[in-house]
Amino acid sequence: MNGKINNNVGFSKTEGRTRKLTIREQLIQVRDFKGINDILHPMLGRIAVDRSKVSDLLLTDDSHLLRYKASMFV
Repeated sequence: MNGKINNNVGFSKTEGRTRKLTIREQLIQVRDFKGINDILHPMLGRIAVDRSKVSDLLLTDDSHLLRYKASMFV
């Protein structure tokens, strides 16, 4: 035994759907985990988020978070 894991072991990448996190869920990750500092916005792409603004951003509705400019997160 050489420690190799075969390709057919585990989950298939082609079956089923992968759920994408909402902006709110990504902001909660930024707040709770030190290593995560950015979010993937559906329209603006990857944005670095300032940790001091996360608590204020979490108070707003999801629909408003979609319409915010990238400067609102930095």
